[in-house]
Amino acid sequence: MSGSSLVWRADGYFSTDPNDKDVVVFTCGHHYFRRTFVETVLPEFRRRMDQLPVPMPLTSQLVLTDYHQPQQMHAACPVCAFGSIRQDVQRTHPQYAGDKIKPWSL
Repeated sequence: MSGSSLVWRADGYFSTDPNDKDVVVFTCGHHYFRRTFVETVLPEFRRRMDQLPVPMPLTSQLVLTDYHQPQQMHAACPVCAFGSIRQDVQRTHPQYAGDKIKPWSL
């Protein structure tokens, strides 16, 4: 990475491109550089969804498809969406309550 510097963001992610101005913003306040969103956040969302003790492959695929829309997404922020799904799994399957499903926070 010679000649490049990291631009650290308050959302916990970074970009190596100082000209990276294309961002994805959600009403919850979370925001990401588009490149970071596609290359880091979405794979992490998929990984976390795949690790849930209750399989949800269709939900995961539908939400990820929406996140890849070029102009406008209709899904909630992936961090917040995962948090909500996590709570629902814990509510409907008490054996997974607490931190058995690791929370995702930035």
